[in-house]
Amino acid sequence: MSPFDIRPDYSDLVEAGNLGGYTFLFESCTVLGQSSMDVVLAAWDFERLDEIEASYEIAFKENLLRVKNGEGTESELISLARSELTAYLSVM
Repeated sequence: MSPFDIRPDYSDLVEAGNLGGYTFLFESCTVLGQSSMDVVLAAWDFERLDEIEASYEIAFKENLLRVKNGEGTESELISLARSELTAYLSVM
């Protein structure tokens, strides 16, 4: 959900990812008389999203440093990758 015109980016994404059968774009200038920005601000908890993103960035940097330094066994690195994916998906 965005207050901005995403049609060009959406079209590129649909074409590049062959997502035509999986995605839909709904466009509205107002919803129940509210502006698009008001709708977005009501729909997303930006404070919580910022907290989650900051947490992910910290974990990502620490994990990347561990991998670069060759720390951890194979199973620990697999666990680290799973944790990384889980954190990433929670941000998205």
